[in-house]
Amino acid sequence: YTVEQKADAIYNFTLDSLTQIASTGVKIDMVQVGNETNNAICGESSQANMCTLFSAGSRAVRQFSENVYSDSHAVKVVIHVANPERGSMTSWASTLQRNNVDYDVMGSSYYMFWHGSLSNLKSQMRIVQDTYGKEVMVTETSYIYTSEDTDGKTNGVSTGVDGYEVSPQGQATSVRDI
Repeated sequence: YTVEQKADAIYNFTLDSLTQIASTGVKIDMVQVGNETNNAICGESSQANMCTLFSAGSRAVRQFSENVYSDSHAVKVVIHVANPERGSMTSWASTLQRNNVDYDVMGSSYYMFWHGSLSNLKSQMRIVQDTYGKEVMVTETSYIYTSEDTDGKTNGVSTGVDGYEVSPQGQATSVRDI
């Protein structure tokens, strides 16, 4: 597919999917266009092409929202990146603005084992809110509750971080703090 064909496919798939979901009686509040899309989406890695695809997904969400909910309920569009420790939230917010991508929420994955301090995440979020006027959220996170191998795979992390213990309470506290 060309970028334009991908954009059309994303638009049609998103609009059709949302229409089918809504037909079951579910009220849709947010739609995330892509997942951890720092480097590529649907095989496109140039930022301009990625923004074309984000815009197609966003247009579909807006069209769906107008068709189904009219003015009484606007469905929010979320763009989801990862690696806040590298400044991805702020750099992508700038890129999205430069490319006129219509969205409401900048989301980020945040795993404190890999993504730096919680204070850095908060700083990234504040910049996106204050500079670009967007809502922010952590779209994906976790924390370990045991260092035991519970799934037959090698553990990527087995010790606590930033003062959070490896325990069910440590997990609950870290997720609450995030």
